[in-house]
Amino acid sequence: MIIRLMGAILKEFEDEAKRVLQSMDLDVLSKYDYSYFRYLMVLKKHPHINQNDLAKFVNVNKGSASKAVKFLLSHDLIQRLQDEKDSRVKKLCLTDLGDDLCDKFKNVLNQVESQLMDGLSNCDISNLNDMLSKAYKNLSNEKNEILLSILD
Repeated sequence: MIIRLMGAILKEFEDEAKRVLQSMDLDVLSKYDYSYFRYLMVLKKHPHINQNDLAKFVNVNKGSASKAVKFLLSHDLIQRLQDEKDSRVKKLCLTDLGDDLCDKFKNVLNQVESQLMDGLSNCDISNLNDMLSKAYKNLSNEKNEILLSILD
């Protein structure tokens, strides 16, 4: 029951985020698949990580990360830089366009989160956050801990 409810809330959250993105009249936002924003948000919080670390942060396999990185590179949202200490290592970071897109998307997420929390007291929100954090930690593993770190 709880899992279905959480899944339904997440689906509504994603659908509302997509509707807000489309209504903002920002062509640059509406042409990207929602899933790519996860990669951008990780790179915003953790610039200059390699592709394998990005895959771990986003909680996807290396193949999926590779496809996403190719897409983001081809749309000039991220760039691949050579590590100064080891020329074999390539680091990923946001371009100015990718950084700007992250900021706009974060505003959209804040709008949707505000709508989601409408009618809840600060105490309700704090309790909900505590309960969900505890439930999430019950399923804890390395990937979950990484994901929690980017949500802070």
